[in-house]
Amino acid sequence: MSYKASSSLDVIYSASGPPGTALLGQLWMDTSVVPGNLYECINLSPLTYQLVSGGGGGGAPTTASYVTINAEAALSAERVLTAGAGITLTDNGPNSTVVIAATGGAGSVGPMGPQGFSGEDGEDGLSIPGPAGPQGIAGFAGPPGRDGEDGLSIPGPAGAAGAPGSPGAQGPAGMTIFLQPEDPEDPLIIPGPAGPQGPAGGGGGSVKQVTVTLTAPAMQSQSIVVSDATVTAASKIMLSLAGAGPTAVNEWDDIDLLDMMALPASGQFTFLARFLNPISGPLLINYTVG
Repeated sequence: MSYKASSSLDVIYSASGPPGTALLGQLWMDTSVVPGNLYECINLSPLTYQLVSGGGGGGAPTTASYVTINAEAALSAERVLTAGAGITLTDNGPNSTVVIAATGGAGSVGPMGPQGFSGEDGEDGLSIPGPAGPQGIAGFAGPPGRDGEDGLSIPGPAGAAGAPGSPGAQGPAGMTIFLQPEDPEDPLIIPGPAGPQGPAGGGGGSVKQVTVTLTAPAMQSQSIVVSDATVTAASKIMLSLAGAGPTAVNEWDDIDLLDMMALPASGQFTFLARFLNPISGPLLINYTVG
């Protein structure tokens, strides 16, 4: 009998039977036949061997090309399965599997292939116009345009109150005319007494002045109530802008007045005015009440 040191998957050559002790997975070859029968230890208690390949007359040749996990002394042309870069081999033992797995990442990108041939021109698509859409909803009416501009009206300053008129002149003397029959062309004229003195002239109207405050925000149309105890519903009121405002704001020559009027009531009147541009703040006006 010949043998070598036994270890897992080492082959023990024996012609007298398997050894009494073994390692799991240990191989034992019976050299009493040519080629020998190959046995593998599959159990240690009880010690059990299993025929791996039959020798004798029909066993596999030891010179054939085998792929093995490890180099085998009984084989002369085996190829040992070796894991390359990024590959792992997992031997799951006798009567099981050998798992080959890739452990590396994705490989590098290969070179770009040659440019493909140009495709043929596509055919023109079929264009079928759809039906006309429904008529859109009418838009909203635009805002009304602003009133046209009136001519520029710049009122002069209010006149001072007139002085009382002087007494009327004395009436001319009366006369009495007597015709003389003897001389009709030379009548006799006798002066009468002087006529009475005429009444005194009436006093001029009194001009008043008031500051009205146009409301904010600035607007083109303003309506302000002015209190005056002398005003009645039947009063006639004349208005004009004062020559200068109470401040540097809204002086008469800095605004564009379109029109103004006064609506009288008992003890007050309403000042109504329209301007070309929006306006607010104090405004000085003159007025007379008649």
